[in-house]
Parts: sequence; structure tokens; C-alpha cells
Amino acid sequence: MSEIERESVTKKSVLARLPGSSWLIMMLIIHAVLAGIYWDYTPYGAPPDEEAHGQYVHVLVEKHRLTNFTGYAGDGYEAHQPPLYYVMAMPFLIAGRALGMDQPGEMVRLLSLLLGALSVTVIYFAVQTAFSGDKQMALRCAAFAAFLPTHTMVSSSVSNTVLVEVLFGLTFLLAADALVKGPSWRKTVMLGLVVGAGLLTNGTCLILFGVALLTYALLWRHGRLSLGAAGKHMLAVIIVGAMIGGWWLVRNQVRYGDPLAGAMFCKVFRNLPGPVLFFAEGWSLQVYVRTVILWTFTSFWGCFGHMNVWMPAWTHLALALVTITVSIGFVVRLARRKLPLDGSVAIVYGVTLLAVVTALAFFNTKWLQAQGRYLYPALVPISVFWVLGIGRFAPRNELLRTFLVVSVPLAVQVVAIATCIVPIMPYYY
Repeated sequence: MSEIERESVTKKSVLARLPGSSWLIMMLIIHAVLAGIYWDYTPYGAPPDEEAHGQYVHVLVEKHRLTNFTGYAGDGYEAHQPPLYYVMAMPFLIAGRALGMDQPGEMVRLLSLLLGALSVTVIYFAVQTAFSGDKQMALRCAAFAAFLPTHTMVSSSVSNTVLVEVLFGLTFLLAADALVKGPSWRKTVMLGLVVGAGLLTNGTCLILFGVALLTYALLWRHGRLSLGAAGKHMLAVIIVGAMIGGWWLVRNQVRYGDPLAGAMFCKVFRNLPGPVLFFAEGWSLQVYVRTVILWTFTSFWGCFGHMNVWMPAWTHLALALVTITVSIGFVVRLARRKLPLDGSVAIVYGVTLLAVVTALAFFNTKWLQAQGRYLYPALVPISVFWVLGIGRFAPRNELLRTFLVVSVPLAVQVVAIATCIVPIMPYYY
């Protein structure tokens, strides 16, 4: 074998090992270390709504009952949330008390850290399944999510957001598995279980029903299921999901008069700042929309405290330029039909992302809640968009391509820790 051939084989072997399980484990360790830094430097209650989420767990542990949503008083303003995350958090709060912690609720952060690692892992396998076993693509997408500063913050605070991410990721995984490898009743039942768990986690997870139904509609459209079989699979998902989480909707209907407690939610938060208030103060619709877009974009990458600890402006300007470049790259690949992705999976990605964005936009027609973390249920399609878009301009060398994808969120992470987490968050209050 010639020297050139030997060098080629060596390079291929290195690249073949690059996206393996050892690299995934290493990435999860780095993610955990970063989350540990956030945990250590951030006082309990400083992340968004953390005290209210923690109060929910205290009610379950101390009063041995589900919460009653009446407003800021009583069980707290997160008491309308479904209970799954908080039930999972109970042993962690009990452990915090047993250890004599000043803030035992802080131990619940460990649950979020574990779920954050699980979310990254699920993204890895969901993308690998969608891209027919492409482990390099899967590793890049998982790394993008793992190193996002706001994602690290969410993964080190008491919040049900990270469980929502896990359930959306599992839905993407099961949907891609059915679309790429073919449907089965086992996959359908599992999808129903995940959707049902979503009903017990957050109202945003209602979107998962649509994702599941769309999956079987696409299987019928492409002739992989008859109309009758597709309908039976859809019905099975609905039945299993309703059996798992439907009782919560019934409880809300009985207690609040609607299954999502929407009327009570609007009543409790009627005085929160929203477009009506800002329009009365002289804002135009254009200014309001621009504010929502800018805040959502910047907080998607890195915003801490109660949406008031921001990274330097130059960071977001650089991210805007990079994002525009990535968007151009993705559009070019889309126009040239060079997306190495099953068309049905791409439709599921696009429709789900549109649904999540629409939900966030609708929320901001009522209140100014331009928080980028509300887009994290769609982290799988967002990470795919990012990796494919940046890949259009990346070098052919696979190692350098991976480095380029990972370097952006890691660089932003360094800025976030150096300018916000270490110097500001310990003194937040």
C-alpha cells in the first residue's frame, strides 16, 4: 500500500470514529460541566419562573395533592401546569431536604440536568434515524443543542421546559422511524404513550397529536399504508394518548370550565404587559413586532435572569450575521434539492417548526413573552436547519465541518459564561 493510500485509509478511519458513541458521551460530559457552572453561579430563583416551578413541587410534597390554580397567591402562578415534571421532581426535593440544603428545591435542578442530557441524546438518535444512519449529522445537530447557552441555563434550572424538549424529540424520533423504516403497531403505541405524556407536561405538547396524525397521513399519501390502516393507527395514537393524559383535561374542564384552564390563565395574567398596553403608550405595530423578533432571537441564544441579563450587543450582531449566512446556505440547498433528508420527514420538521413558531406568535398577541426558549420544542428541525445551512459553506473535510458547526454555540457559550454567568448571576438579587 502506498503512503498516499495509507494516509487516506487513516483519515477515513478517524472520520469513521468521529461521530461514535464515545464522542456523544464526551459531548454530554461537556454539557453537564457547563450546566454545573450555571448551577453553581446562579442563585436559586434567578432563572425564569424557577421559584414558581419549585413552589409547585413543594405543594405536591407537603400537601399531598394536585395544585389549584388561583393566581399568584395560593399554589403559585405555575399551578396551571400539568403535573408530570413536578411529580418526577418530588424525590429530588425530598433528597434536598434530607441533605439539609438551605434551598432544597435547588436539588430539583439535578432532574433538569439529567433531562437536558437526555434531550441531547434523543436529538442525536432522532437525527440519525431521519438521515438514514448518518452519525456525523446526528452528532453535529446534538452538539448545536448541547452548547446553546440558554439551553444550558434551562438544563440547570427548575423548569418543565426541558421535559417538553425530550417529548418532542422522542416524537420526532418515532415519526422518522415510521417514515424511513416503515410503520408498526409497536411504534404507534409508543407514539401514543409519548403524546399522552405530553398532555401531562405542557399545553404546547398538544402539537404532538398533530405531528403523529401527520406522520400517518404521509404514510398513506405515499402508499405505505392504506387509508383504513392509516386511520386505525391515528385512532390508536389518540386513544393511547387520551388514556395516559386525558384525565388531566377532564379535571381542568371540571375545575376551571375548559380543558386547558385558558380562561383562568387569561384572567390571572390579564394585567401583564402586552400589545394593548404598548400600543396605548405609542408603539406602532411595526415596533412591537420588531421587538418580539429581536428579543426572541437574542434570548434563543443567550439571555439570563428574568429576561434582563443580556450578553454584549456585539455578540448578537455577530450571531445575526452568521444566522443570515446559514439561512442563505439552507435556502440554496433547498432550491437545488440537495437536502439529504426523506421528503416526508422534512414535511414533519417544517410543519412542526411552523406550529411552534405560530404558538409563540399567538402568545405574543396577548402578552409580551418573546422568549427564545419557547422555540426549543422544535430543537430537532432547528438544529438540522443550522447544520445543513452552515454545511453549504463548510470545507469538505468532515472533521473541519464538525468543528465549524460546534464552534459557534461553544464560542457563544464562552461569552455567556465570561460576561453574564460568572460576573453577574451570583449577585443577581
